[in-house]
Amino acid sequence: MNTTKEKVYKSTFAAIKAAYENDIKVLSFPAMGTGVGGLSFEEASESMIKAIKDAIDEGYKLKISILFYLKIGQ
Repeated sequence: MNTTKEKVYKSTFAAIKAAYENDIKVLSFPAMGTGVGGLSFEEASESMIKAIKDAIDEGYKLKISILFYLKIGQ
């Protein structure tokens, strides 16, 4: 089941908005969409960072961590 960069963007933005509205101060994300979703880490990070930037620009302020799995060698 593949996903899209737009779905990752929307999910990230919605999570930030929900956290802000529920007075949650810290939010961490996995590399959404990169497992069974089939997105590359680059595609996922672009979408997530854009959503975070857009959310901050709209006034949603909280501490956010993005957790990525770094694969070295193989």
